[in-house]
Amino acid sequence: MGLIPAGSGSRGVAERNTRQQAAYRSHDELGYGAKAVLALNVLRLGLHTVWLWLIAGLVLGGFVLWLAHVVNWPVRQVLVEGRANAMRVPLRYVDLPSLQQQVSGFLEAGLWSLDQAELTQTLQRLPWVAKAWIVRDWPDTLLIQVEEYRPQARWQALAEPSETTQQVALLDAQGRIFQVPAAQMLPALPVLSGPDGSQTDIFADYQQSRQILRQAGLEILSLTRDARQAWTIALSNGIKLALGRQATATRLQRFVAFYQQPRTNTRIKHVDLRYTQGMAVTHSND
Repeated sequence: MGLIPAGSGSRGVAERNTRQQAAYRSHDELGYGAKAVLALNVLRLGLHTVWLWLIAGLVLGGFVLWLAHVVNWPVRQVLVEGRANAMRVPLRYVDLPSLQQQVSGFLEAGLWSLDQAELTQTLQRLPWVAKAWIVRDWPDTLLIQVEEYRPQARWQALAEPSETTQQVALLDAQGRIFQVPAAQMLPALPVLSGPDGSQTDIFADYQQSRQILRQAGLEILSLTRDARQAWTIALSNGIKLALGRQATATRLQRFVAFYQQPRTNTRIKHVDLRYTQGMAVTHSND
């Protein structure tokens, strides 16, 4: 067995310890550097996040301010146009100053905040307005579209008192009743009378009768159906027709055929058509 020189083992151990200590110091120095870099990156990320939140806050605040401004966006122009069958038509009956007065009370709320449903109902309560639409036209225009009632006849229910001087009942092309001020009533309209609630049926009878009588160039001045459902028609030339309750269209055709025949210049005053065949004619003494 060889001998190991004295002190050689101690030097080896010392050298190993020295190397290990140097390695530990290098590791510690490396750890401190990594921690510093990590801390710096965290700080940068935090600052970046803060900037993002600040920018988002500014954008959101600007949007809220813009939205508040838009909600109260003023109406600078109000346009009114007539509509019928999805087409633009001139308004003939609606009183524009009255309409504008009703609209003005809604404009303070702004273009996007005004109560569209309430404004629509308000306009549809005006005389001659059958239907109304409200359209917001960016950036500052309020478009009001109006469908007017188209008057075809005056209506007088038999059970009701005579029309007042304030309001007159009219019928539109669908036989619907609507009220207008008496001052706006059209004097040339025929007058239809009948039991309350019968206006739709009587209007249909009127349209059929008018078509028949126009074959002879005659126009209806008034048509009445009494409580017994008997018809009486007054023509614009002064002739009165008693039609009874049955076969009224057939009886009108019979009268038209008679009226178109050549005859003397005697003036007809009244014709009673309540017969299965024929008629009774009364002439004027004038």
